[in-house]
Amino acid sequence: MVRMISSYIFFFFLVFTLLSIGVSEFSKSFSQLFYFLCKDGMVYSIFIKLLYGIIAFTALFYIIISHQSLAPKTQDFKKTHLSKTLVAAFIAVIFFFIWIFSLCGPEQDFFAQLRLQTHEIAYLDFWALLGHKFVPIIITAFFTLFFLYLPLIFWIIGAYFDLSYLTHRFAYTFFPSINVCIFTLFASALQPYYDKPNLYLYIDLFVFLLALVLLLWVFIKKKFLFGFYEYAHLLFLVFVLCFILLSSSVLADSDYFNARYSFYLFAFLVWCCEWMFEDFLARE
Repeated sequence: MVRMISSYIFFFFLVFTLLSIGVSEFSKSFSQLFYFLCKDGMVYSIFIKLLYGIIAFTALFYIIISHQSLAPKTQDFKKTHLSKTLVAAFIAVIFFFIWIFSLCGPEQDFFAQLRLQTHEIAYLDFWALLGHKFVPIIITAFFTLFFLYLPLIFWIIGAYFDLSYLTHRFAYTFFPSINVCIFTLFASALQPYYDKPNLYLYIDLFVFLLALVLLLWVFIKKKFLFGFYEYAHLLFLVFVLCFILLSSSVLADSDYFNARYSFYLFAFLVWCCEWMFEDFLARE
């Protein structure tokens, strides 16, 4: 159920993004469409705020229904749901604060964001670029490490969880599915593949390509992880790679992080739904 619903929503979200990139690439009248949609206060910024709220309420909803379904004082609850409840509570609190701050916090000056142009970024050295892109780099590193590299390498080396150990049971409970990995890879794919304004930005491309190679390796060696939806998402990924390859100039001229961050948050939401509701919905 989670895979089916998330796939439909993801497809709509992906089509919207590709259409905005395509219109910017092939239409002279709307060549700046994707550029403006990615700015703070515009469409992707609204998506991000919406996802903040959905994640927070999803975690809260899980806490409520899990306590209603199982008696809090039973051994079954303590062993199976305590760690989930604690993590869900942490997620709910964090994302409620982020959501409220995003709604009530001061709006950034839209025109002030236009001052640092592409040609100015080209002259930044590594540390200056790191300071300018610090938040996007930290967020990208978090999702790439925990939702891409760690699970993919885990499958590649043939590691397994020994459920007799508490730490292994905890890791197994929150281990991302291959579906979440693919959604995260879609987010990392949203970047120009050439014509980057700064040489150091190609590090991001290298990290993405390495993750793509790891996913292909897992696909070849661990086909049992892939079902109908995973195969469909892989086909979409191939199409997206080709599409963005033809439209890299649009992303090179845009601050595309809000679009990428929206996909990251969507992958995080799907991850939450998978381990939160696996006890209430049978896995497909």
